[in-house]
Amino acid sequence: MTDHVAPDAVLDTSDSWRWFFAGAWTACTGPAFYVALSLMGVGSLARAAGFPMGVAVLSTMLVWAGPGQLLFFGAVAAKTAPPAIALAVSLSSSGYCRCACRSCPCCAGRGRG
Repeated sequence: MTDHVAPDAVLDTSDSWRWFFAGAWTACTGPAFYVALSLMGVGSLARAAGFPMGVAVLSTMLVWAGPGQLLFFGAVAAKTAPPAIALAVSLSSSGYCRCACRSCPCCAGRGRG
C-alpha cells in the first residue's frame, strides 16, 4: 500500500498560508531587494542631475527600465542633446518591449484563425 492523496482532496488552509508566506518572503528577500537598490540608484542619480524627486518617480512610472533611466539622467547631467537622449533611451528599452509583448498572454493568438 502506498500513501497518496486523492486528486479531489481538499487542501488544508494552514498549509496553503504557510506556502504563501514562504513564497512572499522569498520574493521580498531577493528580487524586491535588488529592484529597490536599483531604484535608489536612479533616485540618487536624478538628484545629482538636479531633478526633483517627482521627476524620478515619474521616470520610474513611464520608463520602468533601469538602463533607460540611467541613460536619461546621465545624459541630461552631461548636457547631451535631447534627440540623442531620446534615441539612446528608446534603443536601450526596445528589447523590453519585445519581452513584454511575448510574455503577455492576451497578445498571443489575436487575430489568428
